[in-house]
Amino acid sequence: MAIQSFNLEYTGQIGIFPRTVKILCDDSFSVITAPNYLAPLVTQGYSFLPSDIIEISYANNAFNNFQPIIDGTSITLIPNYVIVPTPQSFTQSIGDGTNPFVTSVADATMNQIGPNLYTVSSLVSWTSKGSAVGTSGLLANLPFIVGATNPRVCATLGFVQNIGFTGSYLIATATSGSDQFAFFGIDNTGVATQVLVSDVGATGQLQLNYTFWTN
Repeated sequence: MAIQSFNLEYTGQIGIFPRTVKILCDDSFSVITAPNYLAPLVTQGYSFLPSDIIEISYANNAFNNFQPIIDGTSITLIPNYVIVPTPQSFTQSIGDGTNPFVTSVADATMNQIGPNLYTVSSLVSWTSKGSAVGTSGLLANLPFIVGATNPRVCATLGFVQNIGFTGSYLIATATSGSDQFAFFGIDNTGVATQVLVSDVGATGQLQLNYTFWTN
């Protein structure tokens, strides 16, 4: 896997900004968007500008335009648009983190919208709290562990049924290194009170929508 051809200065390009850079390779999207993919070209003496439009044809005949994000000596390519792959599904669970509720609906759909970036929409309906411990915090699973670069995820709550909370509004949040959402009621002064399993009805429903990073 490598860059097979590279063109920076061609007829009609010199002195024109933003520059258009053309690359042909057989690398994957994840390899291209990893930090310092362009390092071999930089080592050969080529330089890149933040305004460059880098057109890359890569593995499986895919094509995308990328923008170089330059941070000191590090260059990371960010796609200007992404062709969203086929949605992935996973089972949305809710409970105390160890003992899930008994569910009749537990559907979630996940799309990758960028390098290590995903968006998820889920719906879970429960008919019993099963063996979940009442004094434990209410938790809902994530498909991946939250990354360290963007260490917190907050979900947009859609339809919520039979989840009691203290305060004016309900939030779901997950921190770096976690693969579960915790739920909190927030009052008008910003004080957060965690929602416990005992605050939840024997039956209910929850809709979650969120975007998160895995790095």
